[in-house]
Amino acid sequence: MHTLLKNLTRNKYIVGIIILASMLRFVGLGHPADYIFDEVYHAFTARQYLHHNVESWEWWTTPPEGVAYEWTHPPVAKYGMELGMLIFGENSFGWRVGSALFGIISILGLYLLVVSLTKNKSLALISAFLVSIEGTHIAQSRIAMNDIYMLCFFIWSLYLAVKAHWKLSAIFFGLSLASKWSAIYGLLPLAFIYLNQYIVSSRAQSRDPSTPSTLLRTGTVGMTFKYILNAIRLLLITSAIYILTFAPFILAGHTWVQWWELHRQMWYYHTHLVATHGYQSTPLQWLFDVRPVWYYVKYSDQYIENIYVIGNPLILWLGLVGLVIQLKKILNFKYSFFLVLYLIFSLPWVFSPRIMFFYHYLASATFLCVILAYWLVSFCKKSALFLLLLCFFSWILISPLLYGFPMPPQYWHFFFQIFPNWR
Repeated sequence: MHTLLKNLTRNKYIVGIIILASMLRFVGLGHPADYIFDEVYHAFTARQYLHHNVESWEWWTTPPEGVAYEWTHPPVAKYGMELGMLIFGENSFGWRVGSALFGIISILGLYLLVVSLTKNKSLALISAFLVSIEGTHIAQSRIAMNDIYMLCFFIWSLYLAVKAHWKLSAIFFGLSLASKWSAIYGLLPLAFIYLNQYIVSSRAQSRDPSTPSTLLRTGTVGMTFKYILNAIRLLLITSAIYILTFAPFILAGHTWVQWWELHRQMWYYHTHLVATHGYQSTPLQWLFDVRPVWYYVKYSDQYIENIYVIGNPLILWLGLVGLVIQLKKILNFKYSFFLVLYLIFSLPWVFSPRIMFFYHYLASATFLCVILAYWLVSFCKKSALFLLLLCFFSWILISPLLYGFPMPPQYWHFFFQIFPNWR
C-alpha cells in the first residue's frame, strides 16, 4: 500500500484529477440542510442506527410521518452514513460525506484498474478525468444513497482481482453486495478475470518444454480442480462478509429466522413494486440522458434552486458514438472487459419488473467513460484536448442542476425550453 501511494503521488496528473474530483464533490456538500429525495429513507435510517433504534431494521414497524425505515437494501452504505455522522455530527454534511469520499475513492480505483489491465496511463488518466466531471457520478457522490458505495467497493474488487489478490477481492465484492444487490451483476466480469487468469496459467504450463506430456495432462486436471475449489472458497468468503454485515441486526435481538424473512421481504419488494413516479425512466432513456431525476427544489422571491441527478450529456452521447465506432477494436480482452462491464450493469434492468430511475445507470455511465477515453486516445492530442474541453463545458452547463445554484426563473425557463425532457 505504501508503494502504491508513493507511485500515485509521483503522478501529478492523477493527483490533480483527484483534487478536482474532490472539489466537485465537496463544494457545498451540506446544502441543502434537509433530506433530499431518498435520503428520507437512507439517511433517516442511518440516523436511527446511530441511536440504536431496533425498529429501524424491522419491515413491520410504522415509521414517523414523512420518512421511512430503509430495510429494502443491505446495510453497509447506511453504516457509512452513520460513521460520517459520528465524526462530523448529525447533519446533512455528516450523512453525505461518506458518499463524497467513496465517489473520490472509486475514481482512484478506476484509474488503477485501467492501468493494471491496459498498461496505458493516458487512457487511465482520461477515464478518471471523464468520471470526475460525469454528472451521474457527481450527483450520487453528493447524496446519502447506496449506489456510490456499491460502485466503489465493486471497482476495487475488480482491481484486486486483476492483481490476483482474490481473497481481498472477495471481501470487497461482499461489501459491494452488502451495499446494494445490483452488485450481483458484477459476478460475470469477476468470473471473466478469473477465467482469463486460469487460461493464461494453463497456457504457460503447456508451453513449458520441461514438463512431460503425462504430467501435463494430470497437471491440467489438477489445476482445473484447484481453480474450481478456489472459486468456491472465494464465493464462501463473499457470502461470509455479506452475512457479517448484518451482525447489528442479530445483536439487536433478532433471530436468524427473522434475518431470512427480512431477505424474503427485500426480494418481494423489488420484484413486486408497482408504484409509479413522475421521474421514472427506462434503460433506453438512460442511454441518451433523456430523463433525469429531480431531487430538490427551493423557491424564493427572486431565485429557484434545483438539484437533479443528470448525466453529463456530451460524455454519455460521445461515449455511445465511441462504443459503436470502436466496437471491432474493443473486442479483445483488455477493452472488451469494459464493454462487458457497461452492458452487464445496463441490460439486466431491461427485464426489471419494478420502476427504474436514471441513477441506476451510474455504474454503466462510469464504465462508458473508459470506452470514450479509449476512443479519445486514438485522436491527435489537439483533437482529444478539444473534446475534453467540450466535455468540461458540458459539465458547466449542467452544474446549476447538480449543485442547486440559485438561478432566476428566466434562466430555468430558457434552460427547460432547450431541454424540455429535463424539466
